Amino acid sequence: MADRAFYGVRSRQTTQTHNFITTMKIERITYKRVKNLGNFQSETFEATAIIADSEDPHLAGEELKAFVWAQLDPPVIKNNDDMPEEF
Repeated sequence: MADRAFYGVRSRQTTQTHNFITTMKIERITYKRVKNLGNFQSETFEATAIIADSEDPHLAGEELKAFVWAQLDPPVIKNNDDMPEEF
């Protein structure tokens, strides 16, 4: 069941991702992480990305995973000089 959600709609195009070959076109990737907060509590964050035809699904998945991890474990900023401009 999880494979179906990950791979999306089938097509005749062959895609090679990280030593895995599939004849299905990957259109959407979802990554979910559950973080244990202790004391029987947890926090969940899930994100879905729509993959462009020219985009590598493996790289898109890695970027999505990094995004989700950063939401649950944001980088620690020691002073305002380290803060990105968009904040």
